[in-house]
Amino acid sequence: MATASDVLALARSQIGYKEGKNNDNKYGRAYGWNNVAWCCIFIWWLMNEKKVPVTKTASCTALWNWAKGQGLSVSEYSLRPGDIVFFDFSGGSDCDHVGIVESVGSSRITTIEGNTSSGNSGSQSNGDGVYRRYRTNGVISHAYRPKYDADPKVNTNVLKGQEASVKFTGHSIACDGERGAETRKQAVRVLQTALNKDYKAGLAVDGIIGTKTTKALGSHYVKVGEKQYMVTAAEIMLYMLGKNPNGIEYPGIFGAGLRAAAGKEKIVASDFISYTK
Repeated sequence: MATASDVLALARSQIGYKEGKNNDNKYGRAYGWNNVAWCCIFIWWLMNEKKVPVTKTASCTALWNWAKGQGLSVSEYSLRPGDIVFFDFSGGSDCDHVGIVESVGSSRITTIEGNTSSGNSGSQSNGDGVYRRYRTNGVISHAYRPKYDADPKVNTNVLKGQEASVKFTGHSIACDGERGAETRKQAVRVLQTALNKDYKAGLAVDGIIGTKTTKALGSHYVKVGEKQYMVTAAEIMLYMLGKNPNGIEYPGIFGAGLRAAAGKEKIVASDFISYTK
């Protein structure tokens, strides 16, 4: 078995590989069925090399049906590096092509794909090699998360908070378990979303603590026993800080888990601001 990072390292090492005549390639030869479309075979090869469970198929549709049957499907709004994504380019088939996610941005993902082209001028789903591609969210039809080993470098609390923040705000960020600049900005979006939901603040959810956000926050607070979206925001923001409030509700209920994670029975405006730093 291997971590997602292990499989991605292998995938990166293959970037630039080009097939020979008539779709001849090393992945097809390893699979035992060469000279055919091989985007799905490339995914099988990656997983097989690293001993990550995967069905042996050259069909994107069959791979998706297997993953779905295994309970591995994930939302396109909570993608992580290492997830397997399927694309619909034609509008007629929802599994035209497949790749592995390298990173996730606000409106597009970076993938590594086999049997694709190096740029937008060539075929998207039947090209000549392995390339890094940039795909907009609109062409993603399905995704699944292989059964990787846990990566000790990933903070699972931060990861859970990132994924919950995407669900809560509708704004995608890289869900990688690292509290970087974009994750801190996302924490502001979580706060702004809660202020809009609870108090109809009318804030632009832009991730910036400006005059309007500061004014809308005012002296608002949440305390033990309360139920509102500001509690949801506190739960998500604490996860994003690497703490564990023991779950997230919509709207949130200020219970024992949140109290323990916050270290207090009342979370005031200045606390919310500190959670974005």
